[in-house]
Amino acid sequence: MRTRMRKKSMLLIVVMIIACLFMTSCSYIKLQLPEEKKPILEKYTWANEANSTYYFNQLDEKLKKPYKDIVNACLSLTEKVDIDRVSGDELSKVMVAIMRDYPGILWLGNSYTFMKNIVGKTSVKLQFTMTKDQIDTALTKLNQSTTALLQDISPKLPDDEKVLLAHDKLVETITYDLQAANQRNVYGGIVEKKATCEGYAKALQFLLLKMGIESTVVYGEANEPHAWNLVRLGKDYYWVDATFDDRDLQNGGKYLSREYMLITDQQLFRTHTISKDGTNWEIPKCDKQEYNYFVKNGTLVKDTNVKAVQKLVRAQAQKAIRERTPAFQIQFETNKIAEVLVESSVQNGLLDNTIFIEASKYKGVTYTGRTYEAKTNVITFLLEYKK
Repeated sequence: MRTRMRKKSMLLIVVMIIACLFMTSCSYIKLQLPEEKKPILEKYTWANEANSTYYFNQLDEKLKKPYKDIVNACLSLTEKVDIDRVSGDELSKVMVAIMRDYPGILWLGNSYTFMKNIVGKTSVKLQFTMTKDQIDTALTKLNQSTTALLQDISPKLPDDEKVLLAHDKLVETITYDLQAANQRNVYGGIVEKKATCEGYAKALQFLLLKMGIESTVVYGEANEPHAWNLVRLGKDYYWVDATFDDRDLQNGGKYLSREYMLITDQQLFRTHTISKDGTNWEIPKCDKQEYNYFVKNGTLVKDTNVKAVQKLVRAQAQKAIRERTPAFQIQFETNKIAEVLVESSVQNGLLDNTIFIEASKYKGVTYTGRTYEAKTNVITFLLEYKK
């Protein structure tokens, strides 16, 4: 009897020891399991959301996978990536497409190296111009600044009105600065508010993409190297140049113009030339006027009726004063109409007098003069308001 009990006790002790060893072993194994890989940070995903497909759609099918592989490498901060074998010219085209489609990938530099490897791939070494900590900080600030700019633009507005509001916000807040560190990217335009033409264009592209409006940046000449936007509304394309709409005055002030707001090829090519960069990108025709600012706003003058122009200017002056807008504009539809009306109602001061009379009806409002741009046939009338 005692022998059986002793055997049972020994068996129980053995079972308990095995159980303890098993638990200890499991705990040890659990501690040694590799940590789960963290997903791409939300910041990078957020930057990825504001992308165009304009240039991607123009790539040959064989180049679309390398394009996607390089984008994924950028978003995961992987500087080295193996892609399907491509030639140097093909890789150059892919890189151009990515940099134009993804304004939010701030850290991708212009330089890269590549070589063909023995397994039939092309190994690409990308250039990242920022550290991970710098990227995190930059994207956080970009997110905050973008949210602030877009917070009062209702999603329910028509797309052309969203474009106008985004354009106006950037023109009113950005200072043209050739010395700014980030003058050519979206961070300079949206966060630091100091940029050159490329920074203006990428900032506008980024805001529009965040609102679901297709836009890209186009490069060329306008007396010097220049960049501006191509915007799609419905099935049609229009041009927008926010830099050219940021106008300086001789007295050091500036005003907001809409001369380059959703315009046609005919209007743009008076002052701009698209560059031929050797990559054979297609540029659609921009020949519709439905959403042009002056057409939609009813301020496009289509004939030489002086009284009608005088009436239009009076109404626009009243509207501007009610809204305390510092400038308002009218445009003559053709050069011929402009020539007649500039001589008959502008140079003789008829329109100036019309606005002066309207301004004098309101306390603290002063009409300070006008500017005329012959290349766009636009007159801008300027007002000042005492606080």
